[in-house]
Amino acid sequence: LRTVISRNHLFLSWVAPTLQLKKLSPNVVLVDGAPAPATEIAVAHGTRIEFCGRDNATSFLTFTIVLRDSTAVSLSGPTPMPTRPDVPATAPGQLRQLQQQQQQQ
Repeated sequence: LRTVISRNHLFLSWVAPTLQLKKLSPNVVLVDGAPAPATEIAVAHGTRIEFCGRDNATSFLTFTIVLRDSTAVSLSGPTPMPTRPDVPATAPGQLRQLQQQQQQQ
């Protein structure tokens, strides 16, 4: 994956009232199934952004843009954030042991 996706693959920016996407990488990025142009484009709610493998056609990672205004957030509540995002994945037996240790603290 290190050769097909990077930290600087694309840039998303909010230019009210539109979310803008600019492809920075020479690798293929698909936007709703079509290759993203080198120029900045507007992306809307529901837009799919796909990263392709070495064949520049088969996507291996897809993001879907979700835009919510303040009314939608107030009606459904904020998107929950992970409370412990840096906790590594563990086996089921280890998970129980970690929970017991946390309860003792």
